[in-house]
Parts: sequence; structure tokens; C-alpha cells
Amino acid sequence: SHNRVQDSLFAECKPVDRKHTLAGHYCAVGKDCTGIERFVIGDYAWAMEQALMVAYVRDGFSIHPHLAEALRNPATRAGLGDPSELFPENQATESSPALYRSTHRRTFAWRDGRPATPIELYHSWHGCL
Repeated sequence: SHNRVQDSLFAECKPVDRKHTLAGHYCAVGKDCTGIERFVIGDYAWAMEQALMVAYVRDGFSIHPHLAEALRNPATRAGLGDPSELFPENQATESSPALYRSTHRRTFAWRDGRPATPIELYHSWHGCL
């Protein structure tokens, strides 16, 4: 259902902390489009059905509850492709953080005129100092 000639792994990396807020970077919508929205509107991974968001996290931010709440925000849900709930893909260990998945409706058409299929984003958050 997608163009395998364009097959590759796309990843967007973002800091998440008090200075780089979820609403201002990772989940920004509109003129500040810098994170998830790039996948929704087709700026990144337009031919892919899966991609990766990597966060370098400080100041106590975590996927649950912070990212989960940001994805449910009524003010930005539509711009983020009406994201699904976050689903864990694996269990965290001491050496490997948990990986989470969300699905996002996309708002553009592929080059042949068909609507783009939803994209699954895998979220990998890593603590940093």
C-alpha cells in the first residue's frame, strides 16, 4: 500500500524539557510545525507508513503522563492527525527504555491522488543530563 522504492527509516529527534516543551516542539502544530506534525502533513516520511520519534528528555518529563496528555489535547489533536492512544511495544529494562506507538491520520494525498494512509509513530524517549 506504499511505494517501496521510497522505503527507509525516518526519525525525528527532539529535546523535551522545560525549555523545549511538548507543545512548542515535539507536538507543535501550525506555524511552529517541528515534530509529529511533519509526519502528518507529509514533510517527513510521506511514502512511509511507520516512522520514529526520538526524545532526549530532562526535567522529569516522561511518555506517561506527559506525552499521553499532549496527544489528547483538544487544541492540537486535529493537527497531530487525531492520534490514537499510546500503546507499549516492549517493556522497559535497565538498559533499554520502553518503546511506544501511536497512529496518526494524515492530511495529504499521495502523488497518484489517493489519500495517504495513516502513519504509525514509534516513540523512544531517553533520559539525558
